[in-house]
Amino acid sequence: MQPVAGDLGTFKSPANPVTFSSLETDAEGPPPRLGEHTDEVLAELGYDEAERERLRENDIV
Repeated sequence: MQPVAGDLGTFKSPANPVTFSSLETDAEGPPPRLGEHTDEVLAELGYDEAERERLRENDIV
């Protein structure tokens, strides 16, 4: 287990079981918060700002 600091405090997280001699695989930071990247993901899927706002207004996201 490795300590990970986030905006909600520090917690233990299992280390990556895969290791490579020339590649860093440790976590760079805390996991995303629930919904943190929703707008970015929906934009990549082709939803424009008006569509994303409609989804929020209808409590879909």
